[in-house]
Formats: sequence, C-alpha cells, structure tokens
Amino acid sequence: KCCEWENEEESRQDPPTPPPTKGPTASPTKPPTMGESKDEPAGPPPTNPPTASPTPNPTAKKECTTAMNADIKCTVKDVNTGNPIFDNGVAVDCNDKDIVSKAGNCEVVMEYCYKASHEGTECLEVTEFVRVQDGEFADLMDEFKASTIRQDAKVCDKRANPTAVCEEVTVNLCEECVDSKTTLDVIGMEGTAECPAEDSLAVKNCRECEIEVAIDCKTWDENNARFINDCSDGSQFSFVGVNECVEKIRLCYTVTNVGSTCATMDDLTTDGLTRTVTNGDLVATSDMSVDDAVICPNESVTKCEEQTVNSCSCMSVVVEIDAKNPADEGCDARATYGYCKEEESRGDSPASSPKPRPPVTYPKPAPY
Repeated sequence: KCCEWENEEESRQDPPTPPPTKGPTASPTKPPTMGESKDEPAGPPPTNPPTASPTPNPTAKKECTTAMNADIKCTVKDVNTGNPIFDNGVAVDCNDKDIVSKAGNCEVVMEYCYKASHEGTECLEVTEFVRVQDGEFADLMDEFKASTIRQDAKVCDKRANPTAVCEEVTVNLCEECVDSKTTLDVIGMEGTAECPAEDSLAVKNCRECEIEVAIDCKTWDENNARFINDCSDGSQFSFVGVNECVEKIRLCYTVTNVGSTCATMDDLTTDGLTRTVTNGDLVATSDMSVDDAVICPNESVTKCEEQTVNSCSCMSVVVEIDAKNPADEGCDARATYGYCKEEESRGDSPASSPKPRPPVTYPKPAPY
C-alpha cells in the first residue's frame, strides 16, 4: 500500500499529458507530372530538355553582295521623223521648259527608257522588271528578256550593259500639261539571293500662260459708209466737232497668245474680257463674250463693239483679259487707250473743228 500511495502522489503531481502532436511534415515535393500515377514513387525532379543545336532558318534569305541598278530616262523625239531632238549635242529632256521652240512643234514624242545593270563580275538573272506610272502597273519582264543579248534576262558586266526597254507617248504641249511619276522595280538573282533596285522619275511640263491684248479704235466715215479712220492721232480726237460732238466709233479688242501653250478663257461673260469706257460724265463697264474661248500660240481672237461718244470730251478705254493654261494656272493682260481733243478746239459750237494743220510746202525744183 505504501507503494500505491506513492504512485498516487506522483500521478497527482505530474502535469497533464499534452495532446498528440502531428508527425514531422514532409518536405514539399512537386506534383506528379502528367501521366504519372499518384501511387508511383516520386522520381527525380524534372529537368529541362537539352537545347537543340541551332539549325539554319529555312526562311532566311542570303544577302546580295553586288549592287543592282535601275534607271529611268525620258527624252524628246520629233513627232514626224522619230529622231531624237538635240540641243547643243545633248538630247532634250522631257522636263525641259523650252521643248516647243526646240522642237519647232507643239506635238512631240516623249520616250521613256528603263534600264537594269549591276556592278559585279558575274551575270545576274533578272526575275522582275515592273514599271508603274501614275498608278498604272505594267510587267515588262518579257520585253526586258527579249532585249538582252541572248534573250536570257541576264545582265552581265561583259555584255555591254545596261540593257534598256523603251516606251513612247505622244503629247501636245500647247494643249495639255504633262504631270506624271514613273517608278521602275527590278530584281536580279545572285544565286538564291535577291538583288533589288528601284528608280523613279517625275515629269512635269506645263507651259506658262502668256497673252497680250490691244485696242483699235476707228471712226465712222459717212462717205465710205464704214469705219475707216483712226479715232485719234495719239493726243486728241481726229474728228473733234465734225458731227456736233456726237460720233460713232468702233472699238476692237484683240487678244494674242504670245506664249507657248494654249490659253483657255473660261466663262468670258463674267471674268474674261472686260472693258471700261470713260467719256465725259459717262463711265461704262461691260463684260464681253468671245466666241472662240481657246487660243493657241501665235493665234488671236478679236472682239469689236460700236459706241456713240462725245468727241468734245476726253475719252479713255481700259480692257482686261483673264485666261488659264491647261493646268488651270492663270494669266492676264491689260491695255489702255485714251485721247482728248486739244484745248484750243474745246467749245460747245457744233462748228468747232480741229486746229488746222500748216500747209505743206515742197522744195522748188533745181534749175537745169
């Protein structure tokens, strides 16, 4: 019993037994890879696959080691003979601003020539030869191939390069403007390497509008029943007071194209030929219509009108003309015409007349 008592005393003095603890946590492992069973023992950690040795990219292209060239030229030819037009031994370029005078004709032929060449020692086979002009696409590969020496589309340093393909267009520079852009795309093959080349040419040739206007004034002649005499001698009416100061005259306005392109006078009744006549207290402005609204180089258009004026008063005439070239670029011209009777002949008398001219004297004949 003594021993049992001691055991009971020890059990009362011992602290309470702590709750059971969890076992040690296993170190985290990666989840099984796809296709592995959870029941299978974990294998070694996955490793990255070995890096494959670099292989050439099948789409990569070899680089060209030679310089491929493309070239466009445009020169002018005679429309009748087809021969090139030269100026001081040089072919006239399509951008030359004086083509009409050098050709002696408004109508000319513009020849566009396209060339391909390269600077290497080996032959290159051209596989693309394309011309684009103002959005118009033309594949000239067949023409280029036919132009090569052996019709094999090859350009070689030893074959008298460059080879050219030419096109012609006929234009009338007096009636139209040339405003175009041409591009040439060429590809030559150096083995499997592409050697591209490109060239472009802009041609803009539009002559400036240039016109002149002149005024002619004639008086009515009762005896001949027509307008025959000049209205003035440069400083006065030539008919002062002849018909009680009221005279009938004819004014003619002549517009001449002194430029090298046709001039179009659009809507002449509103902003074309305008004249203003000032005679005493009268100021009259009028727009005049011209039948032929287009005048080409060295051509003229004349418009006449009849007026009743007071020859005892000063008079002035102003005429203005507006025109455009084929590119709608404007030009204008202005002319004035004025005269007045001499101060000594002014008066209200219907019998007033110009100051008489001094008599003409002739030398006496020499004695025999």
